[in-house]
Amino acid sequence: MLDLGASINVMLLSIFNSLSLGPLQPTGVVIQLANKSVAHPTGFVEDVLVRVGELIFPADFYVLDMEEGLSHGSALIILGRPFLKIAQTKIDVYVGTLSMEFGDIFVHFNILDAMKFPSEAHSVFLVELIDDLVDEHIHDFDSFHVKKHSFLSELYNCLS
Repeated sequence: MLDLGASINVMLLSIFNSLSLGPLQPTGVVIQLANKSVAHPTGFVEDVLVRVGELIFPADFYVLDMEEGLSHGSALIILGRPFLKIAQTKIDVYVGTLSMEFGDIFVHFNILDAMKFPSEAHSVFLVELIDDLVDEHIHDFDSFHVKKHSFLSELYNCLS
């Protein structure tokens, strides 16, 4: 996943282990995540080769052990601004294209088509949002139904 808001590249520990990239370098960095929580990387790895179409770029990654709480379709690798800079990424919002280049080789992506026809269904993200909202407001809902049930019971008793 490309993230213009991320100032670093992030890889999950499970991906790092599956790639057999050698030992991690220790790091004392603390990362603040988008939800404002903090994470302590397991380590740091330099010069991982990332392939995008026909292009291959080196990228440095902080490795996080965050397997718990991941939903299906969650990004396992986040490529932030450092990668986008190395790949000379250009985003044309008007036309809906993203391009990367290295030397005289260019790779173009139609962002609008990618959003219309994703390779995986990401409805889980919507479900998580709905679940969070339900959890946040369920006490109001329960309270309303208890009051309604109590009122209807009293009304029934008065009428009988």
